[in-house]
Amino acid sequence: MLQECGLYETGVRASDILDIVDGYKGLGYGLSTDEELELMASISQTSGIIVDPVYSGKAVFGMVSEMKNNPNRFKGKRILFIHTGGLLGLFDNRMDSVLSKSASKVVAWKDGRTQDRQLPA
Repeated sequence: MLQECGLYETGVRASDILDIVDGYKGLGYGLSTDEELELMASISQTSGIIVDPVYSGKAVFGMVSEMKNNPNRFKGKRILFIHTGGLLGLFDNRMDSVLSKSASKVVAWKDGRTQDRQLPA
């Protein structure tokens, strides 16, 4: 892969440009804390990017936690988060309590404006 990017000849190693952070499985497979669920809902509402409570949501929770707790780990200003999909975890009602807290708030993420609207129940 480094060769395809033109970095092989420069002596750059994958470990120089890639940092895989693990250890954020939370309560376990398919189990989420309220804090994790609230972050997932916030990301979806403010950015339009939907993350699930099984894989991507836990991964983004870990990334945000690392950025807050260990900012020196992230050198430079460019961070790549790979969203792996996994939206099926959203359909088992585990997000209902989190979403009901903010159901009336709709974010026009395209231009960053927040609008209060009553959504149908």
